[in-house]
Amino acid sequence: MSLATPRLGFWTAVLAAFFGGCFSIVALISTFTTWIPEFWVNPLSFAPSLPLAWSYLALMVCVVELVPSERRIWARLGLGFATIYVTINSIVYFTQLVVVSPALLAGAADPVAVLQFTPRSFMLALNGLAYGLMSVSALLASQGLAAMTDAQFARWSMVAHGLLAPFVVGTIFWPALAYVGALWIVTFPAMAIGLAMAFRRSSAEIATFVAPGFKATLEMRAP
Repeated sequence: MSLATPRLGFWTAVLAAFFGGCFSIVALISTFTTWIPEFWVNPLSFAPSLPLAWSYLALMVCVVELVPSERRIWARLGLGFATIYVTINSIVYFTQLVVVSPALLAGAADPVAVLQFTPRSFMLALNGLAYGLMSVSALLASQGLAAMTDAQFARWSMVAHGLLAPFVVGTIFWPALAYVGALWIVTFPAMAIGLAMAFRRSSAEIATFVAPGFKATLEMRAP
């Protein structure tokens, strides 16, 4: 693994945590206060969720490179499910931001009614499926970290996030499960921060290993 991989992994984890935090802040404020006008709740939620999906996909690519080769199959399976999640939610959030929200702002709700986030709606079902797949992705990829003693916080955070999958998907049918699925706002940032720490340690280890060898090479080439 080159030094660029843990650095990229670190920054994609930081970005994922940041965008996840932005979504969580909007969700908490809109749930417990009236500070955000009702119309702006969805757009402000969707805006960070789109780059969150993209940064998560990049993060999972880096996780594949981070884990030991003998356990890489688990990370690759996690990457596969992450790809499906990102594909679905890229469609969902882009549609909400450029089609649904502008139509509602213009007062043309009827043409986009089928695309709105309402109970048992098409888009809400897709969104729930996507986040369920994200949780499955994290659960699978966590098994790749099983042998890495310095990445156990990341591993167990990913396991906790993965176990939310049935509750996230189940919310589509039983809205009360959202109270359990809402733990996403804790488990996702914890998972991203844990992975950022693991990549940071990996970067330091590689730098420690490479630097002496690079110095020795320069000394051998010196006249």
